[in-house]
Amino acid sequence: MILRVRTALSCLDDPDRKAFAKSVVLDARKIANLSTSTSSMLNTVSRLFMQWAPTKYIFPRVDDGNRKFVNKALQDCGLDPLPE
Repeated sequence: MILRVRTALSCLDDPDRKAFAKSVVLDARKIANLSTSTSSMLNTVSRLFMQWAPTKYIFPRVDDGNRKFVNKALQDCGLDPLPE
């Protein structure tokens, strides 16, 4: 059991995962900057976009990055990857 926990925790320290997480945080900061702009027109446009756009347009890479991370963790534990 302890070995499985250590393996799972070591997956979180993966350099690819860290780089991906950093890019997601930077994208979120850009969105936050747009939504807190002093321009009323920009605020209106970004608010409407956030309200009506599908999630894949707002954060297009999140699902792919999570799938890659989970599949790597499963592989490290000797398990089959997630189905497509």
